[in-house]
Amino acid sequence: MRDEDWREIACQFAKGTERQDIAYLCFAGESWCASVDGQPVAAFGLTPVTVSVANVWAFGTKGMWRAVPEMTRFIRGRVPEWIAAGVTRVEAR
Repeated sequence: MRDEDWREIACQFAKGTERQDIAYLCFAGESWCASVDGQPVAAFGLTPVTVSVANVWAFGTKGMWRAVPEMTRFIRGRVPEWIAAGVTRVEAR
C-alpha cells in the first residue's frame, strides 16, 4: 500500500490503528480484487455493520479508475443477494 493510500484510509480510524488491523476489517465480510490487464489495481468489498446495514469500501492504485465501471456492475449484481440476506441499507464512507 502506498503511503498516500495509508494516510487516506488511516484517517478514518482511531489514532494508533495498525495496517494489519485495517486489513483484518477488510476480510470481515466479502472482499474482491479488481485487475486491469492482469495486474491488481483495487481491493473492494462489503463489511457488515449491523444485521441490516453494510459498509462498502474500496482502495486502489492510480489505475483503479479503469476498473471502477466493472466494479460498480459487479456490486450492483450482488444487491439482490444482500437484500435476500436482510441488508436494507448500504453505506459508503
